[in-house]
Amino acid sequence: MTDNQAIKILQQQIDRLRNNSSNRSSAWNNETKRYIVEFFGENSIEYDRYWYFGAWWIINPAIDKSVPNTVEHQEKQVIALLESFINTIKNLGITRKPKMNFLYTIPNWILSLIFPALVLLGIIVGKYLDNVENIRLMQKSEKLELENKNLKQKITLEKK
Repeated sequence: MTDNQAIKILQQQIDRLRNNSSNRSSAWNNETKRYIVEFFGENSIEYDRYWYFGAWWIINPAIDKSVPNTVEHQEKQVIALLESFINTIKNLGITRKPKMNFLYTIPNWILSLIFPALVLLGIIVGKYLDNVENIRLMQKSEKLELENKNLKQKITLEKK
């Protein structure tokens, strides 16, 4: 996902909240939470701010709706929070999760031993193959020397 797509999604969430007060529901809240986790990660400051600063009011039945402007004030706070997330994305980008592979499951000390072991294995195999090749070359050389001797004998016999 690109930064622009993330900004567009957060802007859509803000627009949904501004345009329809019935969007103050657990579905909107869960969607927004999922986006924030996707963009910033579950251990991020933004995720914590979303839950502790603004999102609790959406599903909290303890809000006193008789107090004027309480819900509207809290909506403004959540919108301001989401807009600050947009600014963060513009300035820093979204957090990319590291891609996990099988090497992440192996302890570091084992990984640090694997490299020297591979180098040593390469040296041993190289020496072995070098010796095998040398043996082949020596056998070929002996064959050629024998053929050369035979040719010399034939030439000397033909000259006589």
